[in-house]
Amino acid sequence: MKQQILSEIGSKLSALGIPVQNGNGADITINTEFLDAGWSTGNKKISYEASVFANEQDNVIYMYEKTTEVGHGLSFGGGSGSSFQSGKTLFRKVKSVQYGLDGKAYEYTLDLGAIPKAVKETAKQYGWKFKTVLNKNKAMYPPGYVPAFAPSAKQPVEQAPRASGGFCSNCGMQLMESAKFCDRCGKPVGAAIRQTAAAPHLPPEQPQPAAAPAQPQHGDPRGVFYAAVPKKSRSKGGALGLIGFMLLGILLIVMLLAAESAPAGWVVSLVLFAAAFFIQRKLKKKGCLLHFILWIITGFLLLAVLTIFTTGEFSFTAAALKNAHMTTAMDANGKPADRVLSYSPNASELVAVAELRNAPANTKVKFVWRYITGDILIKEYIMDSGDSGANVYVFSNLTNDKPWPEGKYRVDMYIEDRKTPDAAVDFEVTAVTDKPAAGTTSSQSFLAVLPYEKSFTLNDGKSIGTFRLFVSDGTGLYQGYKDQVICEFHVKFDTSSLPADFKMRPEQATENNEMGLPALDGLIMAVCSDTEAYHKTALSYAQAIYNNGNIKPYVETEGATANISAAGIIELAKKYPKMQVLRYNQNEVGMTKTGDTWTTNAEKAFGLHPPVTEGNIPWDEILKDLGLE
Repeated sequence: MKQQILSEIGSKLSALGIPVQNGNGADITINTEFLDAGWSTGNKKISYEASVFANEQDNVIYMYEKTTEVGHGLSFGGGSGSSFQSGKTLFRKVKSVQYGLDGKAYEYTLDLGAIPKAVKETAKQYGWKFKTVLNKNKAMYPPGYVPAFAPSAKQPVEQAPRASGGFCSNCGMQLMESAKFCDRCGKPVGAAIRQTAAAPHLPPEQPQPAAAPAQPQHGDPRGVFYAAVPKKSRSKGGALGLIGFMLLGILLIVMLLAAESAPAGWVVSLVLFAAAFFIQRKLKKKGCLLHFILWIITGFLLLAVLTIFTTGEFSFTAAALKNAHMTTAMDANGKPADRVLSYSPNASELVAVAELRNAPANTKVKFVWRYITGDILIKEYIMDSGDSGANVYVFSNLTNDKPWPEGKYRVDMYIEDRKTPDAAVDFEVTAVTDKPAAGTTSSQSFLAVLPYEKSFTLNDGKSIGTFRLFVSDGTGLYQGYKDQVICEFHVKFDTSSLPADFKMRPEQATENNEMGLPALDGLIMAVCSDTEAYHKTALSYAQAIYNNGNIKPYVETEGATANISAAGIIELAKKYPKMQVLRYNQNEVGMTKTGDTWTTNAEKAFGLHPPVTEGNIPWDEILKDLGLE
């Protein structure tokens, strides 16, 4: 069995072009050299050593590997360096040169990882175990061990025998070990040059004089073995330079448009760019440095041309307007007091506000007010952001000593001199009916104050609950609910309120759920009574709270109901007076599988544990604000 295994290993290694030896203290030994196949800017020689011992006592094949690397060239800063590795071989591409029976040199590449793979696959094929060892002695014969046989490795058909008799000094033909005369020219073997490394074969049409024996090419640091195969010279500068000029051309067009350049600026810039591009193509076989220098010079020249022929001003800025809306007033901290969609005709002022983000100091924002129903331009105002920072609120307000005309209005907002609005807000002015009688509701008064928001503190003093009402504009999370009234509950939970035994880290879980995953404790937010919950939303799993060793100070979630009415708000207030943050474990609530989807039954969390925190919803204040008392 062992002889068959070693013969099979030898055949596979020979097929890879690996010269193997038998003996030398092991069943198979390898000592050979390669070049790093990916080393394009210098020379990196890799010496590879391995030994294999098949122990028939325990049916285990032990293998030891060692690679030693010596390189020089640009990657070593013009100097040289070396390194070695023993144990498991890295999977890396190397290249070597072999000579066939026809005397021709063949360059081939292989993956060093294929060597141990061939040994391992053979072991597995015969039912033996395979082990890689770091100590070479473990892959050698133990003391007193006498091998019963010495298997020979098969050589690939396309390669000449490794035991070479040298090369003929007259025609360069490789000689067999026992040859006395050259098979090609008949010259006696005594004139052959004996070399430890294979010499390059010289073609017949260029024979060397008999009196001038071939000399090893010691100028190449890799040795004569590799000198026979010419290397192709490639330059990456042309490709990188072309990519750089394509990007420069795109940038040039953008800058010409943004700067509103005069026609002469277009002509001069394009001519300059074309000339530089022509030079770049002429230098395509040169190195990257020349292309980079040409790119920089062209960029500076184009910038100078743009400066000379510019008729407008550059407006490159990352400034943006976010969260634009209407409000009733700005508070003392310069923030909007609320969000509204409509005003009463007797409102003291109309206020449009937005967040100006990523803007430099003194950025100008233009507000354009329009009365859409009457197709009237009301007023334009230009506001300055001042020097208070990159992210600030900007606003504009209108006042009127007479009632506002009922109808639809619009405010367009522009940053600097941009031609299209960066944000826009639509609102309306509508008459609000009188307060409804007791026990009745008024949808008109209810809708007139939307959007509406009310926040309240939960009993841990830090977590915040929020009740929101607004009309969906058909975008974002509620894009399928355009013009529907959305009732939303939101909680911002302080994680310091979690009990001490709460499993915040996944590795602390002691059981798995039905999916086979750690059964982590979780949280849900619920709007509930003492016996049931109206609204439940998963707040977090443990891994969402525990982030890179740190516990997030707050986690947030929200849940909403669409198409709710004034009557529905009153019904909620009667039945569900409080908000709770509940704790549960996945194993406690169970998992449900529908098709390929697993769902946590969070509705079963209600009542499993005492609430982590809770608070009463201020329904009296909410209903009063909404005109639904």
